[in-house]
Amino acid sequence: MNRKRIAITIAAVILIGWFATPAEARIVTVFGDSLSDWRYSYAEQLRSPNLEIRKITWPGLKQGDFQVPAYFSCNKKQGKEVILQLGTNDAVFGRPLRYRRSLIDSLNMLKARNCTVYLAMAVQWTDVEPRAQHLRDIRIIQRHTAKQYSNVILVDMHYDRNQLIDQLHPNEYQHSLIASQFREILGE
Repeated sequence: MNRKRIAITIAAVILIGWFATPAEARIVTVFGDSLSDWRYSYAEQLRSPNLEIRKITWPGLKQGDFQVPAYFSCNKKQGKEVILQLGTNDAVFGRPLRYRRSLIDSLNMLKARNCTVYLAMAVQWTDVEPRAQHLRDIRIIQRHTAKQYSNVILVDMHYDRNQLIDQLHPNEYQHSLIASQFREILGE
């Protein structure tokens, strides 16, 4: 994964958002992988006149390869809330310990920047071992780690394996259910 390319993409999204967001809109930034990246993803469906969603997503992105950009902060201009939806790809590649270290680094950085974090749990998309065990490990890490942070709200996304367009990604209807779940959590 080319970190420089990701950093440039993130910088562009943040800068565009500064100039394109109405002053009264609530801003939520999504750091995520392909589950947040599709054109009809829950992140896209969350958008409304009162809720500006800034997607910083990358298909295949792993928490273990992700760093919160040094220039990102939670403030009135950039928004004070973050949805962190990473972990599924870490499980696919069997990297739960690397995931844990990177998750702690990201949550420490976001806490220091006064962000409220909605930590979306990795989806249990398979029963085939060893991936199923890696997913269970990631979810256990997420539960235990979230408890250590007062600014983190754990979100177990609605996920129905009968509503997939492939063997992993939710269809448009399921994304709408996830978006409704986040709207309720966000109080929108």
